[in-house]
Amino acid sequence: MCLRTQPFEVIALIVGYLDLDDVRNLSICSHHFRYLAYDQAICKKVFQTGSISGLEADEAHRDRDYPRGFRRLIKRREAISSAFPFLTAVVAVADSSLYENGVLCHIRERQLCLLDVHRSADQEIVVDIRKLLDEAIPESEGSRKYSFQLLYQAGGIVSCLYTHARPHPAHWLVVFNPSEGQIITTRRLDSAEKIFARSNSNFVYYGVQSDIGDDGFRRWVLEGFDILQGRWFEDSLHLPDTVGSDIDSTICFEIIGNFFCVLTNETSFELDRIEYTSYYDFFRFPLDRPRRREIERPSKRNLFRRQHSEGAIDDRWTFMKIFCDELSGELKILESRKEWPGGGSTPTRTYYTKTLHMTERSEERRSLLDLEEEEEEEDQYAENERLAPFPGITVKSNQGCAPSRDPSEVHVGDDGATSVMFTLCKCFIRSYHPSSQTFMDLVDDPDPSNPNEQRIRIRAGSRLPWAQSGRDGSMLADNLEQQPMQTKTQEQLDNHYEQSGVISWPPEGRSRALDDLHNILNPPGYTGNVQGTWDTRSLIYTTGGQANGGVKALILVSFDPSIHLKGSRAFDHQTSATVWKGDLGKRLRDTQASLIPEKVVVEHRTSVSAGSGSRGRGCGAVEDGAHAWASDEPAQYLAIDMGLHFGKVARPT
Repeated sequence: MCLRTQPFEVIALIVGYLDLDDVRNLSICSHHFRYLAYDQAICKKVFQTGSISGLEADEAHRDRDYPRGFRRLIKRREAISSAFPFLTAVVAVADSSLYENGVLCHIRERQLCLLDVHRSADQEIVVDIRKLLDEAIPESEGSRKYSFQLLYQAGGIVSCLYTHARPHPAHWLVVFNPSEGQIITTRRLDSAEKIFARSNSNFVYYGVQSDIGDDGFRRWVLEGFDILQGRWFEDSLHLPDTVGSDIDSTICFEIIGNFFCVLTNETSFELDRIEYTSYYDFFRFPLDRPRRREIERPSKRNLFRRQHSEGAIDDRWTFMKIFCDELSGELKILESRKEWPGGGSTPTRTYYTKTLHMTERSEERRSLLDLEEEEEEEDQYAENERLAPFPGITVKSNQGCAPSRDPSEVHVGDDGATSVMFTLCKCFIRSYHPSSQTFMDLVDDPDPSNPNEQRIRIRAGSRLPWAQSGRDGSMLADNLEQQPMQTKTQEQLDNHYEQSGVISWPPEGRSRALDDLHNILNPPGYTGNVQGTWDTRSLIYTTGGQANGGVKALILVSFDPSIHLKGSRAFDHQTSATVWKGDLGKRLRDTQASLIPEKVVVEHRTSVSAGSGSRGRGCGAVEDGAHAWASDEPAQYLAIDMGLHFGKVARPT
C-alpha cells in the first residue's frame, strides 16, 4: 500500500496516532506530504491529540491558526537542539533586571521598565518608582535612600520588595498592575529573609524564612492574597518539615495551573546525615485554599531521586525546576546534577526528569497503611546500603526495590572527553529543554589568540531516538535486570538514543558579520560580571557593571521565530551584517546618558488596552487615565539599535 495515494481522510486518521515529531518528519520526507504542516485540520488534530500546551498552543487556539502554531513550535525546538537562535539583540542598559514569563523588567535611574519580549513589543511601560512608593506606602514619603528589589512578574502583576533604614529598618511587599495603574496591595513585613513571590492574575503568594525551629534552622512561612476578593488569607501556612533554602537549587516554589507547588531535593536539616536513598519532597495545594488539609502529595516511591552508591555530587552545579510538559501536559520535575558515576574520577553532568502522579487524597486523609508501606520500603533501602560493604553479610539487592528510571527521563551530558569543559565561574547559564532533549550553557570561551577578551558563546548537546536518527537500536541485554542501577540505565540509554556532539554558537572564524555579532554578545565597555536566566524560548543575560556607574547591558538570545524586534537587521555571513557606523560602545554610553532624567515628567498616552492581542503592545499598555506613576514609552532597544535576526540564514539540519 502506497501511503501517498491514500485519501485525505485516511491520512488524517493516521495522524491521530502520531506524535508531533512523527508528523513533522512525515511532512518533510516527501513533497507529497508537505501539506501536513499547512493544513488546518491536520495541525489542529496534532495539537488536540498530543495535549500540547505552551505559548504556541495558546495562540493557535486563540487565533484558530493551527498551521502557524505547529510550524512555530517545530522551528523553536529545532533551533534549540541545533543551538542556532533566530534573534540576538542588546535590549536595554540597566542597574538591575528580572526576566519572568516572557516580560523583561529592568530598573534604571529610579525608573522601572517592563518590556514584553514574547510579543515583540516596541513600547515598554515605564514606572516612576518614587511616585509609586509615595502613593503605595505613605511612610516612605521623603525617603531618598532605599532599596527597591524586583521579586516576580506574571499576568501583568509585579511584586517588589521596598526597604528603607530610616528612621527604623522596615520592609514592605508592594504588588501592583502597571498597565492599569493599580496598586493591588502592600504589606509591612516582619522579616524579609530569603523572600520570594509568585503570582498569576488572581492570586499573589510570598514566602519568607521567618520561623526558627528548636534546632536553630529557619523554616518557610507562606502568605497568600486573593486579588479578586481584595483580601489576605487569614492563616499563614507554616512549613516546618520543608527543607532547603536555595531557590532553584535545593527548593522550588511555582504556581502551575490552579495550584501552588513546592519541591525540594533535601529531606533533612542535618548536614552530616548520610541519606543512603534520597527522595524528593513535593506537595501542592489549591491557590484559593492554602490549608494543610488540602495538601496533595505523590507516593513516596514516585519521588525516588537517587541512591548514595551512584556516586558523589558537586552541589554547586545543581539546578532544579517544576514544569508542565508542553507536549503531554504532565507535571514534571527537572534536575541537573554533576556526578561522579560509580565513584569514578570523571564527573558527568546528567539531566533528570520525573513525571509526578498526584494522588486524589489530601495529606491528612492518606491511610496509615500507605505511610507504613513507604517507611518500610525506605528502611529496607537504608539497611541494605549500610550492610552491603561488610564482607560475609548477604543482603538483598536494592536494585529490586529501587524504581527503575525511564531512559527518556535521563539525559547524560558530556564529560569532557570530546570537548573542553568549563569551570563554574565561566558557565553563566545552565539549562535543559526536555521537549528538545537538549542541554544548553552560556559560557565565556575566549579565542586562543586573545585569552583575556570576553567571548560569550552558547554550548549545547542534544540526542535523538534511534528511530529518528535513522539507525536501529540493539536489543537490551538478557541480564540487564541483574546489573547495578547505573549500568542498567546507561545500557538502556545506549540502546534508545544517539547522542550528538557538543556544538557551539557563534561558529569559529572571522568576518565583518561575525565581528558585529561578537559586539552584540559582548558590548564594548560592558564586559565581565555576566549573569543570566532562561525560559523555554530565550536566554537573557547581563554583562558589565564594573564600569559605567555599575550599569549593565542586557542581551537577548531568542530561539522563537515569531520574536522580531523592530529595527533588527538581517545577518549576512558573506558581507557585513549591518550598516552600523562608529563606536558601538559609545552608542551604548550615549543611550545610557540619555536615560538620566533631569526631571521626571510622566505623560499619559491613549493606547490599546491589555489583552487586545495587538502586536507590539506587550504586557498590557498603560490604560488611558491611569495613575501618574505609569506611562508608555518607546522601547529602549529602539534607541540602542543593536540587533540581528537570522531568519534567512541557512540552518543546520
